[in-house]
Amino acid sequence: MNGLTGFVRAAACAVAVVFSCSAEAQTFAELQAAVNAAESGSTVYVENDMTFDAPLDVPDGKTITVEGRDGVVTLSRDTEYKAGLFFTVPAEKTAHLTIKNLVLDLKCNSAQIILTDRVVNIDSDKASFTLGSGAKVYDACVPADHAGCLFTRWGLIVMEEGSEISHVYHYSYGVAVLAGWNSAGLFKMNGGLITDC
Repeated sequence: MNGLTGFVRAAACAVAVVFSCSAEAQTFAELQAAVNAAESGSTVYVENDMTFDAPLDVPDGKTITVEGRDGVVTLSRDTEYKAGLFFTVPAEKTAHLTIKNLVLDLKCNSAQIILTDRVVNIDSDKASFTLGSGAKVYDACVPADHAGCLFTRWGLIVMEEGSEISHVYHYSYGVAVLAGWNSAGLFKMNGGLITDC
């Protein structure tokens, strides 16, 4: 964490890391650096709204929570980022990501565009993505027929109480969450809301 002085500091909890977006540090690249530096089991707090222009990579073997600090924070897709992919795990990789108090705004319907990729794409049976309390996937789209905005072929996607997926556009056939597709992926809805999809 030495290379992140001013952006990451130890919090009261031994497994918490604070990601601070100051006027000099408001980029998705710095969030990625904080996730890279955090130990497995850590929470990375995002303090300001920002745009994302690449998938967030959770290093192999890590379990990470990314949480909006002191309320809900919005991560908006950069308008030049046509893929829209936020989290992906290839086969055989172990990675677990939970987001809380965080809105992923894909800006699809408002811009009337179709992105080239899913928001979440998990191809590993050792990976998961969880929408925790206050997490929301908004204004997204399904990129192709018979696809899911959030997709897991072998892993696990979870929605917890207080989470939401809303305003998901599909131009033909598609769903908000697709688990399995001739494989053993799972979707577990412990609570939350899927609406306007």
